[in-house]
Amino acid sequence: MFFILSKILSFLIYPFNWSLLLFITAHFIKRKRLRKSLRIIALVNLVFFSNTAIYQSVTSGWEQLYSTPQLTNNQSYNIVVLGGYSSLNEENGQICFNQAADRILQALPLFYQNDSNQLILSGGSANIYFDETPESDYLLKYLQSIQIPEERILVESKSRNTYENALYTSELLNKQNQQKSVVLVTSAFHMFRAKACFEKQKINIIPYPTQPIRSLTPLKPTDYFLPSLRTLDSWSILIKEWMGIGVYKLRSYI
Repeated sequence: MFFILSKILSFLIYPFNWSLLLFITAHFIKRKRLRKSLRIIALVNLVFFSNTAIYQSVTSGWEQLYSTPQLTNNQSYNIVVLGGYSSLNEENGQICFNQAADRILQALPLFYQNDSNQLILSGGSANIYFDETPESDYLLKYLQSIQIPEERILVESKSRNTYENALYTSELLNKQNQQKSVVLVTSAFHMFRAKACFEKQKINIIPYPTQPIRSLTPLKPTDYFLPSLRTLDSWSILIKEWMGIGVYKLRSYI
């Protein structure tokens, strides 16, 4: 039920929808002063969340960018890569990667630092409407196609969210009699929640955040006053993450 509810309420993560609901509500309000106030709040909301300078300031404070882990040559590491960066075209079997593919691209150099390192692909299907091939299953085939030995890849394909990523990875490590210490690779905005989930499962992690959502280029003068539709939409990533952290704390997942 929790999983389904989280998907149904996903429309609440978009600031544009907040303003839309305020404008619609104002249309049906008879009290003139209240109607005007709702419209002003809706406009202020749009102006605030479409300001690139504000967005960059918030994301810079939220994301922690760690240095690339320096793994020792005399020790093997399990490198856990959380899913959510690809989809499968069921018609032709082609994998389509999205911008979060930085996760696997940054994980591979770590993997190649030592011949005894292993990749753990953690991610199943997050679709509530129909069955689909788990992400980790088709990613395994892709990695095999680029000459990564199957014996150096472990697959966890049951998880549908971050909590289950940690839970099922812990079970996999126990089953394999592996030490519960991993390099955790996920997007920078998501690292706080992911790290907390894995630590809740008594897994020691070396965090390696990738794909920062903040801009790595200096702000332009226009970013301080011109509204941006792209910035307005980008807030949904952070808001969804903050909502997820709140729900996870309520459910004692972290």
